[in-house]
Amino acid sequence: MKLRYKPFPFFHLGNFVLREQKEEDIADFFSYYSNPEVHKYILCYIPQNLEEAKLELRYWQKIFYDESGAYFAIATTDTNTMIGSIGVNNYNSYHKRIELSYDLCQNYWRKGIISKAIKQILHYVFTELPVNRVESWVDVENIASKNLLLKLGFTLEGRVRQHRFHQNKFHDVYYFSFLAEDFVNLIKKTKIMNHQIKQATQQDIEQILKICSSNLYKNNKEQSMQKLEDSGFLIAEYTLHQWQETISDKDSLTLVCKEKDDVVGYLNGFNIKKAEIVVQNNILSLPELTDINVEKIFYYRQIAKKPNTNNIGKDLVLTMINEISKRGYQTIVCQIIHAPIKNSISINFHTKLGFKCIAETYENNYLRGIYRFQY
Repeated sequence: MKLRYKPFPFFHLGNFVLREQKEEDIADFFSYYSNPEVHKYILCYIPQNLEEAKLELRYWQKIFYDESGAYFAIATTDTNTMIGSIGVNNYNSYHKRIELSYDLCQNYWRKGIISKAIKQILHYVFTELPVNRVESWVDVENIASKNLLLKLGFTLEGRVRQHRFHQNKFHDVYYFSFLAEDFVNLIKKTKIMNHQIKQATQQDIEQILKICSSNLYKNNKEQSMQKLEDSGFLIAEYTLHQWQETISDKDSLTLVCKEKDDVVGYLNGFNIKKAEIVVQNNILSLPELTDINVEKIFYYRQIAKKPNTNNIGKDLVLTMINEISKRGYQTIVCQIIHAPIKNSISINFHTKLGFKCIAETYENNYLRGIYRFQY
């Protein structure tokens, strides 16, 4: 049995993303990977030129489509530059185990990137793949990697003598493991939020309507978007029936942020073909989007929250980006108010998460920036 999961996963982790490796990454990959400090403890052949780097990258790309693993590029959110790689391979279907490995550009060491990436890979492996055990081999001289895995809850099962032959000598390696049962403990240990992001249900509609109404009132009373710190969107006044329909619609996504049983914020969007005709015309006519299948464009419609609920906007948007990727979308678009009052807070917020303004459009007395997130 092989692993079966498509399309290639995508994870947005704030300042960086985990995405599929691409041909355009070859130069960046070779640049950081050829640094002796980076490959010092990588006990395998190191590419000596761009052509060999291309072959190396293609090898790691291929394992996903062979269904024996998944290897990701670690890329910066703002420039999409590959700065490292991480993933799992050598899947054993009978014993349900798989191997973890990773590397990172020296300029990004000691920033918590690999730690955060490993947690995401473990979450992916144990929630979406038929895996019980993740294994990792570490050169005994790589103290930093050894300490990191121990800190994350991996078990050091032993030292394997002369396990690898590299650069004309044999190397001892440490043998680490992480089990499905360990994953539950990791989640408990690293949970730092007092809220949860979930897909909305019909039972959440009443609370969503209250948040929606309060933000509509705020918009109309203050004639300003700036109080909606995470938004900058014109909140849609959906009826009860419309919310019931959109939450049930397979082409829509409504997320709620909950603190215990209370909804404190929400995000809503849907396939672009379900947007208003004027919105479709404004967005789908843009040169940047004309070559993309309309079925692969997600329209991020609105986000709103209760007062004094900081930081939930980021969690809602990141959850949307990761969820929409699983559904096979290639791009996300949204509109943010530029005038009569420019919402700088919202613009900066979305820009930091990788959204880029690709055009402006004037509609119903508002100048709106059209922002795009490209996977």
